[in-house]
Amino acid sequence: MSQTAGIVLIGGPNKGTRFRPLSFKVPKPLFPIALKPMIHYPIQACIDHGIKTVFLIGSYAITDGCLQNFLDQSATAWPSARIVYLQEYISLGTAGALYHFRDRFLAFSRLLVFNGDVLCNNYPLHDMLSIPSDSVLLSTRCSQKMQHLGCLIIADNNKVAHFVEKPEDLLSTHVNCGIYLLNKVVIYQILSNKLLNNQGEAEEINYSLEKDVFPELVSKQVLSSVVLESLPGGTHWTQIKDPANTLFANKMILDQTKKSKIIHPTASIHETAVIGQNVTIGEGCVVEAGARIKDSIILPRSKIGKNSLVSNAILGWDSSVGDWSHIEGVVEKKIDPNHKFSINTASSDHSNYFTSDGSLKKLVTILGHNVAVKDEVLVYSSLILPGKTINSNVSRRIVL
Repeated sequence: MSQTAGIVLIGGPNKGTRFRPLSFKVPKPLFPIALKPMIHYPIQACIDHGIKTVFLIGSYAITDGCLQNFLDQSATAWPSARIVYLQEYISLGTAGALYHFRDRFLAFSRLLVFNGDVLCNNYPLHDMLSIPSDSVLLSTRCSQKMQHLGCLIIADNNKVAHFVEKPEDLLSTHVNCGIYLLNKVVIYQILSNKLLNNQGEAEEINYSLEKDVFPELVSKQVLSSVVLESLPGGTHWTQIKDPANTLFANKMILDQTKKSKIIHPTASIHETAVIGQNVTIGEGCVVEAGARIKDSIILPRSKIGKNSLVSNAILGWDSSVGDWSHIEGVVEKKIDPNHKFSINTASSDHSNYFTSDGSLKKLVTILGHNVAVKDEVLVYSSLILPGKTINSNVSRRIVL
């Protein structure tokens, strides 16, 4: 395992804009899922499988306080591991970044690469690492056409016979999960040839693993696939593109740990409050008498007043909900079973907040940080930007 390096691609502040307003407070890769930053899970998976060096690659400034805090905490959480941040100063793409920082990977023959916004059940890294020479792509079966993901066809010998990123007309049986074990020599040869043909430098050319490298690996018959076993309800894998996905990701992690809820030990929960399933309550939160919470993420230092309800919602940092208030979001497929909206996939149906006719979609409710909802107020299926005070009922609106 010492010849394999872990790499987590975390993007940057100019990407992942669909994750706003939550990313206004912390970088998306550090958003807490079940009380731990999103990228904690792939790092932990690497360490659990004997990979002690993990590189984070992104374009966040190293001076970002949240990122530096995470790196400092990592040294304590994983004292036997090396967690190293490599900063891009221009966008190089998923393959271009690996090539640009190639001198940092000289000691490793294989690179285990994670897209930083994907989570899966019991990362099957042992199965991937047991394939000795090929590059390996983790995939999962799909039951419907998913054009917004990489689609592939797998031959009987587990070789990838065909791969297309976001196809327009390919109906495949498997999709790309965004986790790869790469043969460094082979992918660098492909990228070197592309650079030579383009007479450019890595710093000037943006290359993608999915678009520029994988099709060539397929043509050379050196790309294999390990298939992630499907679980009921899709709780084996998710891609976190927007805030709605975090509720499902939270449920997925809770299911894996066989817990119905996670409450930070510093949170204060009144004995008459009712905390239902799929709930995470963060550091320093206060839940007062008679409050009810289910299917929600309550971020640090938020307060929920007496006899209020929070359901299918995300409450941002330092937000407050008054007494007898009602904060609720709606998962659209519960309203219209013929609509394909779902929070347990990476479905592009909820990649933005508006339908094709310009009307607002039914949404989980999201309060940005420092939002105050007054007593006896209903906030239903809405998005509230940071710093707002809500004095009257809000339904299916974005409050700017």
